[in-house]
Amino acid sequence: MFTASVEPWQDAHNSSEILRLSNDTTGAYATFAMGYGAALNELVLPNAAGKPTPITLSAATPTDFLTIGLSNYYGTLLSPFPNRIKDGTYHWQGHDYKLTCNHAAEGHAIHGLVWDKPFVVQTIEANEREAKATLAYQYDGSDFAFPFAYYLELNLRFTAQGLFVHTVVINTGHRTMPFGLGWHPYFSTGNPVDGWEVTLPTTNLYPVDQRMIPTDEHVPYTEFSSPQTFGETHFDTCFSVAATEAGMAVTTIHDPLAEIKFCIKQEVGVSKYNFLQVYSPANRQSLAVEPMTCAPDAFNNGLGLISLGTKEAMEARWAVIQD
Repeated sequence: MFTASVEPWQDAHNSSEILRLSNDTTGAYATFAMGYGAALNELVLPNAAGKPTPITLSAATPTDFLTIGLSNYYGTLLSPFPNRIKDGTYHWQGHDYKLTCNHAAEGHAIHGLVWDKPFVVQTIEANEREAKATLAYQYDGSDFAFPFAYYLELNLRFTAQGLFVHTVVINTGHRTMPFGLGWHPYFSTGNPVDGWEVTLPTTNLYPVDQRMIPTDEHVPYTEFSSPQTFGETHFDTCFSVAATEAGMAVTTIHDPLAEIKFCIKQEVGVSKYNFLQVYSPANRQSLAVEPMTCAPDAFNNGLGLISLGTKEAMEARWAVIQD
């Protein structure tokens, strides 16, 4: 049996809510931080022995999420752009815009505008097969740096296989807008990533300059096209990806020590998740695998940039499932 609920999430300093989607039979579950961009905070799946195993970095309290999770973008939804916009500036349809540069070390705008915004529950239900919920946020376009109103809807399903995320975006404003979408989960099993076996669906790598902005180049990259030990590999790298099954690009992670193997699937195609950012933090305890519809600085270089007309919609799917 599955259950779905919205629960208080509070400590001595902060109060918010958590959406919990649970498989009560196996002990698997997913939680989303409703007050903080509907970020994926926890994902727990059964390992090969049936033991519920956490596979994401998460925060135990809202204060932890505010001080650690948000500063590292734990599980955050990235919209209307993922990754970096160089110097926070871009030109669109005859106008120049200046975003807040919230990445002080590099001087760029990073990861969009909704990662700290509250989402509301539209629907929530559960039965013997799944738990699901629909969450929504309306961006009103009042920020002159991005004066384009749009509606975001997250359709979440948790099944015996794992978590499925279907995002819908509708331009509710009166002008065509530039747009990009991404997610920022950090996968962690409690063991160093060096011993993980990893497969990536990558086709090209996009080199970056000293400020982490893509150059005009791209080079073929298929090094992890079959499972291999991650070892000392370091990534903070954007790739283009190709479908490996039924319109989905598939990343696989196997941690032999935790006895768990899972897949991150992202939909590819027109206005879909055709890019993947992979980031390995220096402590080697996690790996961010980030489905993205566009490359870093897409508002300027146009790599994967979506032009969404008035009343037009786009949608894209990704999932994390047992393998």
